[in-house]
Amino acid sequence: MEKIFLLLSFIASNFLVSGQNLVRNNGFEEFLEESNGQSYMSNVKHWYNTNQYENTPLFGTPDHMYSAKREDGARRNFKYFKPYKGKATAGLITYMQRVKDYREYISIKLTESLRIENTYEVSMYITNGNHSAFGNIGTNGLGLLLTDVPVKQKAHEPIYEQPQYFFEDVVYSTDWQKVTFTIKADKSYRYLTIGNFIRDYKLKKRYYNFDVDPQSYFFIDEVSVIETDGKEPEPEVDPIVKTEEPTVAESMLEGRDVNIQNRFEIRGAEVLIKVWDKKEVDGDVISLQFNGQWVLKDYSLKKGKKKVKIKYDSNGDNILVFFAHSLGKEPPNTAAISLQSGKHKRVMSIRSDLKYCGAIQLVK
Repeated sequence: MEKIFLLLSFIASNFLVSGQNLVRNNGFEEFLEESNGQSYMSNVKHWYNTNQYENTPLFGTPDHMYSAKREDGARRNFKYFKPYKGKATAGLITYMQRVKDYREYISIKLTESLRIENTYEVSMYITNGNHSAFGNIGTNGLGLLLTDVPVKQKAHEPIYEQPQYFFEDVVYSTDWQKVTFTIKADKSYRYLTIGNFIRDYKLKKRYYNFDVDPQSYFFIDEVSVIETDGKEPEPEVDPIVKTEEPTVAESMLEGRDVNIQNRFEIRGAEVLIKVWDKKEVDGDVISLQFNGQWVLKDYSLKKGKKKVKIKYDSNGDNILVFFAHSLGKEPPNTAAISLQSGKHKRVMSIRSDLKYCGAIQLVK
C-alpha cells in the first residue's frame, strides 16, 4: 500500500512539474519598491538587464513600467499603457532612429533547465502602447532567445545570437497580443532573453505617429515557458500579432530603410519644393516619393533648382522620401532641398544611398 502511495505521489509531482511556468515573476509584479511610474530592471526581482556594463556610454536601459492609482487618485502612465495583468510590465526599445543599432534586452534565469528532447511552449503578451511618447515606429525583429549560458550586451549593440523565434514582419499594436511558439529542446537551455536581434540595415520599419525622438518600444507582460505533451497549441482566438502587408510605397523603395533626417512644419495645405545638387554635379539621380506616390522620377540633380509642389494630407504619413538611383562620383547621394509653406521656408540637406532613403516628415 505504501509503494502504491509513493508511486501516485511521484506521478502527481511529475504532472505538476510538466505544467509549471519556469519563469519566475512572469508579470513583473515582484519589485523592490513602487516607482513613480518608471524605473530600471534592477527594481525587478529575478529579471535583469542583459547589459551588465552600466558605465558604458549609451548602454541599454530597459524599463520597469508601473501603472497604478496614486493616493490622489491619479493614474501613473495610464495614458501610455495599461498592464495586461496587475500593475506593472517590462518595457524596452527595439529600435532608435537617432542612435544606430540601439537595442535593449531583458533576461531571466529559468527555475530549471529545459530537458533535451522535451517540448515547451514559450509565450508572452506584447503591446506598443497608445501614445507616441513611448515609440511610434513599427518594426520586425522582436524575438525570444533561449540559451544554456547567460548572454551579455556590452553597450547598446544588437546581440548576435540567433533567437528561436522573432517577428519576420512589421508589428505594431495598441492592444495586448499574445505571442506563442513551441520548441523541442536540443540543449539544456536555462536562460531566456527578450529583445530585437536584427541589425538596423536589415530592419523593416513603418512610421505610425509623430514624435521628436522616433523609436520602436514594446511593453511586455505575462512571460511563460511551460513543458507540454508535444502537441501543437490550439490556435488563438485573436491573431498572434497585428501586422500589415507591405504597402505599394514600400515595394517601390525596394525594401530600403527610410531614415527621417529632418522635419518641416507647414503653415498651409501646399508646400513648394526646390531640389538641386548640393556639391559638384556628378551624376546623382534621385526620385521623390510623397505619401506613396512618385512626385519626381529619375531626375538627375543639377545646379539649377527643380520645382515640385505637394499637398499635405491630414490622413497620410506626409513623409517625403529621397530614393537614390545612383550615388554619383562622390557617395552618398546628397541633395539640397528648399521647402516653403506660406512665408515659412527652410533649406536643408538630405543623404541617401543604396541601402537607405533619407526623408523629411511634414508636420502641422
